[in-house]
Amino acid sequence: MAFGGLIFPAFSILIGRPIAAALLGATMAPWSYSAASHLGALKLLEPNAIALLAIAAQWGLALPTAVYARKVLARN
Repeated sequence: MAFGGLIFPAFSILIGRPIAAALLGATMAPWSYSAASHLGALKLLEPNAIALLAIAAQWGLALPTAVYARKVLARN
């Protein structure tokens, strides 16, 4: 519920910038997951590099999609 309230303001800067959104998702998400892994909050599959590449690919697609959805929802 709390995350949902942050979607519109946080994504507003990325509207119309799908490449920036993809790069942001693909670079920042693996850092976050790696930090969480080092803190013991989650366990990444071995080898870590492949797991982090998969996370980068997923978030590289997910963030621009979420930004587009935010744009569409803001119109309605």
